[in-house]
Amino acid sequence: MENMNEISLVEYLELIGEPIRPDGHSYYRHKQHDSLIISVRKNAFYWNSRGVGGGPIQYLMAMYNMSYSEARNKFLDDINKGDMQKISVKAKPYAEKFNYKEIESYLTIEAKKYLVVERKINNSVVNFLLDKGLIAEEVKYHNIIFKWFKDGKFCGYSKQGTQKLTERQKEYLHTKRDFIKRVAPTTKEYSNWGFNIML
Repeated sequence: MENMNEISLVEYLELIGEPIRPDGHSYYRHKQHDSLIISVRKNAFYWNSRGVGGGPIQYLMAMYNMSYSEARNKFLDDINKGDMQKISVKAKPYAEKFNYKEIESYLTIEAKKYLVVERKINNSVVNFLLDKGLIAEEVKYHNIIFKWFKDGKFCGYSKQGTQKLTERQKEYLHTKRDFIKRVAPTTKEYSNWGFNIML
């Protein structure tokens, strides 16, 4: 087999009897190792407590302490016996149109302190961004919204958390970042744009 990553990792693990269960829309979780997550979209696993991840070969190596050649031979033997279907990499979905639904407010002292103290952005620059309406604060979770404009058109945005995530929150969100960072869906035309300003 030329590309082992063409095989669905979830299908393979179910084929060999691994105790995994659905956990949300596009994730599975190991029943005996709570920090082991399988991403359906990325077709890969992440074992957060051990700091390892990858495809089926890496899974067998991590779970059963196999060498690479042992894991590869087992994998090939398993899929030759089973009825495995190849999966294709799906094209990235884009929004038909950009839709902004955030409820925002003026930056709180804590959010402004994050930008100036944590991110080392000059206070005058932060005030300029606020005055121009380029940044705001999300009301519900107090994330900072960075608005994208291109040719004067509001076309997208990203969100940056201001409060450090706990280890439990990191595991739940499948991230190793200390702060939440999200990019909102936008159209294909603007998906590679980003936050840009000219001072």
